[in-house]
Amino acid sequence: NTFDFNFIHYNYNLAGLPDYDLSQNGVALSTVGFLPDTLITEATKATVDNESAVTLALSASALTITGNGATLRDLTSYQLYDLAKSFLRDNYSGESETIVTRAGIEIDGRALDVNLSYVNYTGDMTTTGVITLLNGSTFSGTRTDANGTVLPLRNISVAGLAAGSRIRIYNETTSAQIVNAVVSGTSYTAQYAEGAGYSANDVLSLRVTKIDKLEAIASVVVGSTGWTALVSQDSNPVYAAHGVNGATVTGISWDSGNMEFDFNDSDNNIDGADIGAWYYYFITTEIGIAEAFGALVWSQVNKITNASDKVAITFDNIKSTPLQINNCWIDRADGVSIIALTSNSIQINPPAVFNSSIADVALVKAKTDLLNFTGTDIKATLDGEDVTTDAASREASKGLSVAENTKLFGLPTEETIIQAQKDAIY
Repeated sequence: NTFDFNFIHYNYNLAGLPDYDLSQNGVALSTVGFLPDTLITEATKATVDNESAVTLALSASALTITGNGATLRDLTSYQLYDLAKSFLRDNYSGESETIVTRAGIEIDGRALDVNLSYVNYTGDMTTTGVITLLNGSTFSGTRTDANGTVLPLRNISVAGLAAGSRIRIYNETTSAQIVNAVVSGTSYTAQYAEGAGYSANDVLSLRVTKIDKLEAIASVVVGSTGWTALVSQDSNPVYAAHGVNGATVTGISWDSGNMEFDFNDSDNNIDGADIGAWYYYFITTEIGIAEAFGALVWSQVNKITNASDKVAITFDNIKSTPLQINNCWIDRADGVSIIALTSNSIQINPPAVFNSSIADVALVKAKTDLLNFTGTDIKATLDGEDVTTDAASREASKGLSVAENTKLFGLPTEETIIQAQKDAIY
């Protein structure tokens, strides 16, 4: 006359009376010991049943959670527990444990395979079975199954871009280029799985280019949930002043193997500033931003310097006809010739008047100002030494007048010369 009794109520934990002697005691529900189910979020079962567009199907080995079969439905781990408890209540057959259990935001599917179909799931999940995403379902959280652990997607955000810029993201830690693409808008956003291109604490370097902007760079350390960067792209005043679209400049190409600008100009003449314009076009290409970024410093329309400490390059005229590069001073920061040793003839013709730098101009002006001489010692004055003179000394430093020279050396006066000219005529 002993029986095992099992009880279920949506709002309470499962309960039972094992080996209960019904002949002697009857069934006294007060002895069952119902305890509230503290994992329930929505206390009203009818609300759970009516408000959700998600249905459950349960087999011996799998739990399938399906949206409306056409569009994705949002579902949290809290809602899934409530749905599973309601489903068990309606289909109860004496089970001694719930279909799933929950700890915080994590659902424990026990040993079940869990299939998510047409569902945007938010929360964590673990099972010794397999979690499968079907029909476009997404999973926002950490999931662990027989195949291992999949961490939630990490977020990337790069702001401050000029629309149409090219961005290159290079992982310095793994020595791998991750992104090299043109961004149509003013920001770049993406998601990634941990370890897919980026991992926490990786160091990244960013390069950003646009044809009329100066190069922009940024350095980022990847965080546990992703990474962000803010870049600033300044206008390129020299490019604007030259007024030539670098994309239209012909006769120049890039030699990756030799790190050279190869010249094959149709008329064997090129304006030096066009090289600068072409460079700013080239670094907006996939190869250019990766290999030649930072190679040139175009400080003035008629002055270009190869920043050899960043990317050392040379010029190579691949034609047998000599090449004339006109109206520009071109050099390398390290003092090495910009012309490749194996190049055919290149003649660089700088402008007749050239200011090497603003600092040089300021120095010349300062020395020139000193020629407004106020002292008796010219060398001391030009060397910047203090010289004190009196009025008589300053007056003496001006030299003799014309009249004084005439008297001193017995030269004819201006009036005497004019009269002599008249006498010769008449």
